[in-house]
Amino acid sequence: MDYKMETAIELADDQNPMKYRESSVRYFLNFLANNGVGPGGRPSWIFSS
Repeated sequence: MDYKMETAIELADDQNPMKYRESSVRYFLNFLANNGVGPGGRPSWIFSS
């Protein structure tokens, strides 16, 4: 759960820089737990008005 995934180095260069930071499954699960899950299993922030 703590293994971090990131953009493959081979895909990034000056014209195509990395746009996302590394992340782990634990970070994703913590994000869902802290931000709640709304109707239909979608994160509640999708439905904010």
